[in-house]
Amino acid sequence: SEIIPKTLGATYWRRLAIPCAYIIGWLSRIVFPLVWASTRLTKLFSSDHDHEITREEIIALAALGRKGGSLLNRENEYVSNVLRLRDIKTEEILTPRTVTHALPETMSIREALDQPGTREFTRIPVYGKSIDNITGKIFRLDLFDAERAGNKDMPLSDIAKPILSVSEKLPVQQLLDLFLKHKAHLFRVEDEFGQTAGIVTLEDAIETLLGREIVDETDQVADLQELAKDKYRERLRDIKLNHSDD
Repeated sequence: SEIIPKTLGATYWRRLAIPCAYIIGWLSRIVFPLVWASTRLTKLFSSDHDHEITREEIIALAALGRKGGSLLNRENEYVSNVLRLRDIKTEEILTPRTVTHALPETMSIREALDQPGTREFTRIPVYGKSIDNITGKIFRLDLFDAERAGNKDMPLSDIAKPILSVSEKLPVQQLLDLFLKHKAHLFRVEDEFGQTAGIVTLEDAIETLLGREIVDETDQVADLQELAKDKYRERLRDIKLNHSDD
């Protein structure tokens, strides 16, 4: 048992120290070839990646933590979303061009404020000849400021701010980095041909990370993507009604 060796060691440690040191030294020399061969065989048949933990394993561990009660449901969701960000492309979270509320840069501020939906969006892209030629973005507050200053006939191009473009294939992980790097909230998204695929906002990226809807304190609706789609469906109904009347 363990008691006898411990008792002998505690009682006769001075006498046993030197003999044991010699014995251990000789044992090390004797078993060294076996240890060396075992180490070589282990390195030969093992992979350098055997001990790496994959993202899938971390996600699985987070799920187990949630089931065991060490993680909350929301915490488990955050971990999973963070690890999947680089697999989600911008095209999966953008607002498509067909439902994007965009205005021509030649339109006056008065006309812009009269457009349905203008007062409901914080940032609005403006374009030149077509929506494929998005030249910038305007802020709703700038529209109101210009209106109060009596500049209702001023073209939108005079208050427009620059807008950056990103590829629709860009991973959301890199998209978030770009938003932070450029301190921006709105990007134009282009397809492989350089045409406008839609727009994406910082809120879209953060919502993908958090897995929940973010509502700005100045927003009048909860889901702006759904609002844009509703407006688009309304325009289609109006067009069909006009054609039926003709």
